[in-house]
Amino acid sequence: MRNDLTYNLVKEKWIQVIDLNANQIKCSLIELFEEADNIKEVFYESPVEEIAVNRFLQALTIIITGVTSPNCEWEDVYNAGKFDTREVKKYFEKYKECFDLFNKERPFYQHQEILGNHRRNPMTILFQDASSANNACLFDHHKDNSSFWLGLDKIAVGLITAQGYSFGGGISRPTNFRGAPGSSASTFWIKGNNLFESLLLNSQYIEELEEESEPAWEKKLPISEERPAEGYVDYLTWQSRRLKLYLPDKVSNFNYNPEKQEVLCTTDETGFSIGRCQGDFQSDNNFTDPLFALRISKDKKTQDTKEYPYKLKENREAWRDSEIFYSAFYGENPDRCGTPPTIISYMKKNPVISDKKFDINIYTVNNSNGQPKVILWRRVVMPFYPQLMKNDENDKSYLITQMLNEAEERFKKLKGAVYYFAEYNATNPATEADVYDMKNKYIDNKNSKEKEQIFKFATNFNLETDYWASLEKKFYNNLQEIVETGKYAVDAWKDKCKQTASRYLKNLIDDICEYKAYGLANNVYSNNKRRVYNMNTEDLDFIEKLYEIADDKLLNGKSYSIAAMAEFKKGKSNPSANFKAFKYLDIGKLKNYKEYKVDCYLTTATLFALCPTKTEDKKLRLGELLNKISIAKDGENGRKTLEPRVEQLLYCHTEDLPKLLVGMVSYVEDYINKYNIGNIDYHDLFMMLRYWGNDNRSMQKRLAIDFWTSLYIEQTNNNSENNNNSNN
Repeated sequence: MRNDLTYNLVKEKWIQVIDLNANQIKCSLIELFEEADNIKEVFYESPVEEIAVNRFLQALTIIITGVTSPNCEWEDVYNAGKFDTREVKKYFEKYKECFDLFNKERPFYQHQEILGNHRRNPMTILFQDASSANNACLFDHHKDNSSFWLGLDKIAVGLITAQGYSFGGGISRPTNFRGAPGSSASTFWIKGNNLFESLLLNSQYIEELEEESEPAWEKKLPISEERPAEGYVDYLTWQSRRLKLYLPDKVSNFNYNPEKQEVLCTTDETGFSIGRCQGDFQSDNNFTDPLFALRISKDKKTQDTKEYPYKLKENREAWRDSEIFYSAFYGENPDRCGTPPTIISYMKKNPVISDKKFDINIYTVNNSNGQPKVILWRRVVMPFYPQLMKNDENDKSYLITQMLNEAEERFKKLKGAVYYFAEYNATNPATEADVYDMKNKYIDNKNSKEKEQIFKFATNFNLETDYWASLEKKFYNNLQEIVETGKYAVDAWKDKCKQTASRYLKNLIDDICEYKAYGLANNVYSNNKRRVYNMNTEDLDFIEKLYEIADDKLLNGKSYSIAAMAEFKKGKSNPSANFKAFKYLDIGKLKNYKEYKVDCYLTTATLFALCPTKTEDKKLRLGELLNKISIAKDGENGRKTLEPRVEQLLYCHTEDLPKLLVGMVSYVEDYINKYNIGNIDYHDLFMMLRYWGNDNRSMQKRLAIDFWTSLYIEQTNNNSENNNNSNN
């Protein structure tokens, strides 16, 4: 069976695609090119595998159509709407044997000789989402010596990906491993209405790429040398690794399943494995990929500029770099300086497509400190309008800079506030600091350990991700509006930036206040003897800053209790009067929160701020206090005054209870001091809030018993005492 083993990519169904009906299917090379106009796109879960296969197909497109040649009319090929099936069949018939994974003389994308160590490596080294050697992967738990079944279609994709997108790093011969061409930058891929259009759009004629060259399978085997790319096709099929599939000593049903076309992968002679060493590596600055963008950096000392490949960053949304993609840089921010991919620059020169909208996929795979270990991969889709690229006539690209400047300015203010919060929680706050200044104002005078604490704390807030992601849709809508009308709603964009920053800041305030209020409330209603006042001067300064930063609309239920505590701690004689926190008070909103028990904590803490406990002595339940107030207010007459209030409380709905308790506690507070009859038991209030909605109505019954029964007993005792006095 070993001599008969074959897997030819021309006829085998190995490429994962999505057709125009959104069905995910597999097809062979010849099927893909014959039906490319009926296929939406190539699709793989791994972004790096998807772009690797796309670029392999791009190389075949250039070879079969010749569209990058000055002798070919790109427009004619594009307008045809599909590939010439005669040319497709002609090419694959001629080079069919070159696409067989197990060809005896020239197996596809492999080499017959591996330099140096002839070790059998696990097949997982072909896949960046799999664990291999000392490179662990979060979602994969293979060990190098473990065995597993793998489809030959997956191996084919792995070979293509390894040649085009492997990272440098690691020992090899004749040199240590160098990075493959695609690993150095983010790849931009223009999407058409179908796969045919996509392949043509990314293979436009570019003057700099006129030089024709042969693909890897038509050239001599690589000899692992440093050399320049001979042309675009040579670059697209670059053999950055010498790879060789090692077959088992005996191929049988034990290690090969012909029905599923799967093989058993091991690192010994009983299964399939792979050998590798360094392949060819490019000369420096030999070839600029037309699908790569470039950043421009300036040396601070010499002021010299230098270009380097553009890569998406982990916490940076792609649209923030739109000035690079549209050649629209009008500012001084070096992070936004650069040049777009050559293929995108040519779009505005191409009359067939210059006035259309396209989606662009940006593929990125980043490694860790020069090591062959993936720390990030992303596939970002963004709309693109070639007509907005910077030009001399009717230029509108400056509007892109205008929008980004407004968003960046608002982000700086938000960032300053966040770093103030971080400094407050990590070290001692600068109480006189302007919270809208940039972070360096607060941390320049800190030592390195304190700075590390501040940055670590601030990072937990996901600041960049949340803010910029919220603006993305509006930004793209503005681009479309500029294309259609030549302008965008400037005030609406400013409002959107401001509202987004305000919402983020509000959530931050809520989170911090909720944390503090939770602890304070625990002190308030707990049964132990701990002090309930635990806010220091810095806490009060922090609360003041909350009010400085946020306008009235920013505060909500979670910040009431902490603010109320702060106001009381300042020494207000009557916390319920002129009370800053309670002009926002709508405590009924607490019912909307998911954790009802936490809501009860917050409500209890707020109620405490209205009528704080001055001593742990004489703690009475609300019904008992109302009973004593009723008696103190002249017995029967006092009872008649309070009965309507108690009845309203007894029959209220759970959602209305917090509001009624606010009024009841404010009422009770006036008489507690006047008659010296005891203090509110806040644990009792918490229990009322927690269990008011129970079917057995136990809290309502207890309130009624505390109020009426105690009052009846008190009145009976008084009547008996009066009768005894009369008899005497």
